Amino acid sequence: MYGRDNWSFGFYPEFPEWKRPSVYRRDVPLPPAVGLLWFREEILAPPQAFAPFLYDLRVDHDDLIPLIPDITSGAGLGLVSERAVQVLQGLFPGGSYFWPMTIRSQGGTPIDRPYFRWVQRQQVTFDVDAADAIEATSGQKLPATTIFSDMFPSIFDERGRYDIMHNAALRGVLDDIPFWSGDLKCEYPVYRSETFRELKAAGLTGLQEARDCDPETNVTHHRRGEFIGVIP
Repeated sequence: MYGRDNWSFGFYPEFPEWKRPSVYRRDVPLPPAVGLLWFREEILAPPQAFAPFLYDLRVDHDDLIPLIPDITSGAGLGLVSERAVQVLQGLFPGGSYFWPMTIRSQGGTPIDRPYFRWVQRQQVTFDVDAADAIEATSGQKLPATTIFSDMFPSIFDERGRYDIMHNAALRGVLDDIPFWSGDLKCEYPVYRSETFRELKAAGLTGLQEARDCDPETNVTHHRRGEFIGVIP
């Protein structure tokens, strides 16, 4: 899909009001046992704060229109169908912001299905700066893994992927959050396993499960799905 040329900056330096500390973002304390590598926030921004990031999209080929899934991403932020909105709101009341938007055909005609921008209000973020500082101070590398490297393209580095699979205290926190995002672009929400199963059971498209050979390190989450026509 086509969007604005500057979509990829998401909420970043061009909008300093989003930088921490911010009235748009509330810190949520994590248990000490989680350690220093993670922080959690809740997005509290008013609707007008999202105005620079909300715009309509146009497909680059009309034959993609039937393939647009219920849950995907498009030119920054999540993109979900009306049916997905209903299911997500039911699974996690108050856990999201949704804004109606228009997807247009190659010729500019609105498609006949309503879609919405989706922001996950719960953010659980791997602190790369903290990890770098710990390594610099100790002179040792933190544990890391390349597992799921294709599934978390913009959220966690290899150290974060390792920790999210092996940090029991962190996983205990995440077990209480139906879905969350690892960065403010909200393109790649991560789902609790039960939430993922509910979304699949509802017949929503655009979901893909990530699995390691070890069932204890199974991680379920969302990626773009079968819709591959997204371009800046």
